[in-house]
Amino acid sequence: AGTQPASNVTIMNPVPEHMAYTDKSAEGKGARIEYSVDGGRTYGSPAKLTIKDNQGRTRPASPKDYTHIRWVLTAPLAPGGTGSVSFKAQLK
Repeated sequence: AGTQPASNVTIMNPVPEHMAYTDKSAEGKGARIEYSVDGGRTYGSPAKLTIKDNQGRTRPASPKDYTHIRWVLTAPLAPGGTGSVSFKAQLK
């Protein structure tokens, strides 16, 4: 709450453990969307995310590997402004 625009707004949401993220379902007008595959410690674009398998080999991460989603607003949010972010997931 305030009279000044809110800047540096970031929203982070875990993908529930018993759910799998649905590819390309994250939405958020005016936000950069990033993903985490390590429990929310680091984030990046899908093309930059990797996973190590049980043998220690690195492979590209897939949407089912995402543990968290982060929306970073690209412009300040005006006082009284509203918006929404969302994603879909499917029960494993």
